[in-house]
Amino acid sequence: MEFTLQLGPIGPSGLPTGVGPPISALQPGRVLLMEVLSLAAGEAKVRLAGQVLTARGSLPPTVGTFWVRVEQAKPTLVQLRLLAEPRAEERRLADVAAALGLPNTSEVDELVRVLVKWRLPLQPALARRFLNEARDVPQEERALFWEARAWLETLSLSHDPQKLADALAYLLRRPDARPEGQAALNQALPLIPGQESVRFFSFRAREGEGELYVLFDRKEGAPVEGNALRLVLRFSTYAWGEVWVRLTLAGKSITAHVFSSHPTALELAESAQKGLAARLEKLGFQLAAFRVSRQSIGTVLDFLGPAQEPQYQGLDVSV
Repeated sequence: MEFTLQLGPIGPSGLPTGVGPPISALQPGRVLLMEVLSLAAGEAKVRLAGQVLTARGSLPPTVGTFWVRVEQAKPTLVQLRLLAEPRAEERRLADVAAALGLPNTSEVDELVRVLVKWRLPLQPALARRFLNEARDVPQEERALFWEARAWLETLSLSHDPQKLADALAYLLRRPDARPEGQAALNQALPLIPGQESVRFFSFRAREGEGELYVLFDRKEGAPVEGNALRLVLRFSTYAWGEVWVRLTLAGKSITAHVFSSHPTALELAESAQKGLAARLEKLGFQLAAFRVSRQSIGTVLDFLGPAQEPQYQGLDVSV
């Protein structure tokens, strides 16, 4: 199924404004994720490469998210081929891995899943670089490694090899982690618009150590420090291993969610709920909700997500 795309975002009159997505995003052979927003009178409004555009021709049958490949590209017109049915994200990993020239293994599928999650360009060079970097990482730790490595690639420190190495060691809490890794993370900003920003603070207590993570919602033009939404606490205890607490603040209302793989830690947390609510009330806050989950958390990245706006995914493939 092929159709054409009129370049240029849609203006108030419903006509293209003449300013389209970067031409590098629409080169022949690229595979992109396209969202069909509406269908009417033989035309469709679609979102592609961060722009809303007009599509004509043999169009997808319904609104939804599709994989398309660029067949031909001209200054004002692009020809696309439909590759996947709507909502096909769940079964695309093997196809994407094959298009990247990678072996069809569960390990490669996990790597592709992480690249897709963090909106990174799906390019053979990047995928092979990540595979090479994980060569000496134990197989059971590679999923965590790729999650951390992919997230770091979305930050402004990805161009500095030393800062990147320090940040990775700190994020994964390796024995060779240095304070420079924490500093690098705290100085880094997201490269993708709308992506959350994190600030890292370490602390030591009598019964263990931990970290406080302050999560910020990144809004263009607004200072990072003015948009605190959530706090995440990690406690490393001798008796129960790691305990994670996610706190969500909305005015004077606080919700708390405790995570641990040890049932005793969760039982103690539940028994402390009333005392916590009373202490917060004295401070002028209300404990709106309290939950516990028996779940092992790898890193603070388990509480983060990519930017909400869909971004295209580019594959360097031959047509």
